[in-house]
Amino acid sequence: MNVKGGGVKLIVKQNNQIFLINGSAADVKMNAGMIVAGFGQGTWKKASESQDFGEKEVEIKMSPESIVFHAAALRTVKDLLEAELLKNPSIGICYHTKVDSPQADQPTQWTLTQDERVGFVPKGLTAEEDPEAGVTAKQVSFAAAVPVNTWGGYAEVVFLTRWSAKGLLPVRPAVLLMSDVVVPAKSALILSK
Repeated sequence: MNVKGGGVKLIVKQNNQIFLINGSAADVKMNAGMIVAGFGQGTWKKASESQDFGEKEVEIKMSPESIVFHAAALRTVKDLLEAELLKNPSIGICYHTKVDSPQADQPTQWTLTQDERVGFVPKGLTAEEDPEAGVTAKQVSFAAAVPVNTWGGYAEVVFLTRWSAKGLLPVRPAVLLMSDVVVPAKSALILSK
């Protein structure tokens, strides 16, 4: 379902407050894993340890608990990697190394260390100014309109992934709903922190 369909649209107000507005006369149900906004076109950037990524750039930094979108579902990196390791024991996570870190109560525990600092740099967005509604943009690039750390709660920035010869590969970032939500008729849901 397209977020902008059925009378529902995204807007950004002052202080980067992001709202999902239902202007229709009926409640709208949206499922977990639905893409709320994309970052549009962009490039990948490698950064040194001393370089920072910009506020609208998305660094690939994974942990076993990181949520990604893979094969049309929200999954943890741990669940994906452990399932794939049964088929391919040498598979890993791109730009990361799996490090065993057993604990007394969890002998098979592991973590990820970052090998390279890589991030997605959006080229920008096509925005329209509307003094009444704030800034609106096309859904495909809407996430590039605000700093990455603005998103939180119902919708968060996650990477869409696929398996490659080198391991789990982040393809691009997007903002996805993290749980099922119902936006009542003629009301709004805040998607920012």
